[in-house]
Amino acid sequence: MKKLLLLMAALFSFPATQAQDFRVIAYTTAWSELDPDSIRYDLLTHINYSFLIPASDGSLEPLDNPAHLERLVEMAHANDVNVFIAIGGWDLGDGGGVDTRFELLAADPSSRGQFVHNVINFVEAYRLDGVDMDWEYPDAHTDPGESKPSSENFYELMLELDAALEQSGKQLSMAVVGANPRIGAGIPSKVFELVDWVNIMAYDNPGGGHHSSYGHAVECLDYWLDKRGLSAEKTVLGLPFYGKYPGTDYRTLVMMDPEAPEKDQVNEILYNGPETIRRKTRLAIERAAGIMFWELSQDVRDPRISLLKAIYDEVRSLTD
Repeated sequence: MKKLLLLMAALFSFPATQAQDFRVIAYTTAWSELDPDSIRYDLLTHINYSFLIPASDGSLEPLDNPAHLERLVEMAHANDVNVFIAIGGWDLGDGGGVDTRFELLAADPSSRGQFVHNVINFVEAYRLDGVDMDWEYPDAHTDPGESKPSSENFYELMLELDAALEQSGKQLSMAVVGANPRIGAGIPSKVFELVDWVNIMAYDNPGGGHHSSYGHAVECLDYWLDKRGLSAEKTVLGLPFYGKYPGTDYRTLVMMDPEAPEKDQVNEILYNGPETIRRKTRLAIERAAGIMFWELSQDVRDPRISLLKAIYDEVRSLTD
């Protein structure tokens, strides 16, 4: 009963920026060039700006179009929305074929210290509220030439980053794979104690079929909550604002087929329409503490068929 009352209290205060409330987190990217003035901040609690790229020595690559991030932070803070910087990404990890720079960075104490120092300076310079670590992915088993698994080095990196962010009054989250036990094993459970929440990337499920079905969302929650021991209060369920295959933005699908908002498939492309988004939002309210999605520019502006508006309306409908 106490847990239920706490959950209901959090939902009745939506939208809010406090960590204990139901979170609606939008990833947005530098390359999408989404106009910060066009964002519906009133439908969000957090924005994760992607991506800050580290080097293996702990230095950081220059940010493209820093004025864009500065304007985003200004607008978000004016609307009581927190902004995190997301570090890493698919192209830097297994998507690019190798995550060597993360491996080297995390394995060396000097590089870890330099990285943490540089990240804190970056967060302070851009008036950010936290960091979302997106290493895809630490390995559970020792690679040749390593003295210990990169998963343990990942923990050491997160331990130092968390301590520095906490001292600065900032927060720390991380993005993790969906329901893949082999890859998920690279995230040691003890890291859950360090982060404020975990963004589960419940999409891009390999093996054919729908890359982000409702059933896959359930599998992802089952894995992280039941098998790995992640607490519901730190669990954020990820949703896609795009379809596959090929990868296609939801807004493009709507242009291709005016009936796209009424279904989950256009031609051979499978995606999450508004009704599936609402179902997954209900699932997150029941079993987790928030929703995140990749990514904001892929949505439509029309509130009648917007995926973000579907999330917001579903949360509101369950708190009325």
